Amino acid sequence: MYSASVPNFFAYVLIADRGGEMFAPLADVRVRQAIAMAVDRDAYNDVVHAGRADAGGGIYPANFAQFHVPELDDVPSYDPDEARRLLAEAGYPDGFALTLPVMPAIQQPVELVAQMLGAIGIDVELQPLNNGELGGRLLAGEVAISWLRILQVHPATDLANVVRGTGNPFGLDDVDPVLAALEAAVVDDDPESARAEYGEETRLLLEDGIVIPLVHAGNNAMYSPTTSGVTMGLGMQTPLPLGVRVDG
Repeated sequence: MYSASVPNFFAYVLIADRGGEMFAPLADVRVRQAIAMAVDRDAYNDVVHAGRADAGGGIYPANFAQFHVPELDDVPSYDPDEARRLLAEAGYPDGFALTLPVMPAIQQPVELVAQMLGAIGIDVELQPLNNGELGGRLLAGEVAISWLRILQVHPATDLANVVRGTGNPFGLDDVDPVLAALEAAVVDDDPESARAEYGEETRLLLEDGIVIPLVHAGNNAMYSPTTSGVTMGLGMQTPLPLGVRVDG
């Protein structure tokens, strides 16, 4: 068997309820940073992706060279002791409880994230949903924190998806600086200046505990040696339906 792959899969945890409407502790940036520091990306990579993904931080990996920010490769850092200290500083020395939605299609990664949060004292109750139900629940403002993924193409669309719609169901204004930088970068004729603006947006999303990176991976398709013309591109989960030929 052969495989075609495109490195565009970005899995992350979104903290949507940053106003604390559903879970008051999430309104404190120290709590969100503690959650980020509880995530062991290397362990996540080993368990969920058999160690074959990129467990670096940031939002864009090195193979997205135009938008990769090397200074963010270790952001956020895995530091459970500091995470516990931040929780205590925020007034939650014994942790707190929250709900994390789970569907059969994402059972393994969500359960792993729940275990990691449990290690710093956050008691996670898994909320079972049917496959395909999560997006609607997010849009309805019924989800405070969730495992998500995007197929990366370009920050103009990728980052907008993170801070609009399902990425900001509570209509919070803490993403306004990100949106302002995004609007400036989209019309910037200087590639280096636009790159810096996209990097600033990424930094804001990470430092404010809005986006918590898990892994960067590839979408893969398997095909037989008698098949040719199988290609995949950015934003794709399956190969193009055109140009495929089966010989013999």
